[in-house]
Amino acid sequence: MKFMKLAILAIALIGAQQVAQAQCTMGGDTGCGSDMRDEITAYAQCVISNFPAPPNYNNPNCGNSYSYNFYYYVDGDGDVDLSSLETPIYNWLYNIFGGQAGGRRISMTLSCNERAWNFGTLYVSIDCN
Repeated sequence: MKFMKLAILAIALIGAQQVAQAQCTMGGDTGCGSDMRDEITAYAQCVISNFPAPPNYNNPNCGNSYSYNFYYYVDGDGDVDLSSLETPIYNWLYNIFGGQAGGRRISMTLSCNERAWNFGTLYVSIDCN
């Protein structure tokens, strides 16, 4: 009961957008490659799942595919600090989903050159009900 009151208060104080974002985080240093791909995919799934969705809701952008290009630095031991990507990815997802949940497919391309800036692309396709 105490948790429920706290959750309602949090929504009232900081808004549903910030609550959805706060529930989803990416780890700090993550190995570039499949670990990074899994971490970003899980983060994107979490963010989208926390957007509200009315029953039988069909997102107005359904059927569309979107891509988000991002840069990241891979350090000498092959790790990437993902914390700097959280807010830009969240904002991008919020904009394309309009703050409403929906079915989706997520994929990405990454490069993992150590001690260098790398380029990745996150792809999201919004499924129709």
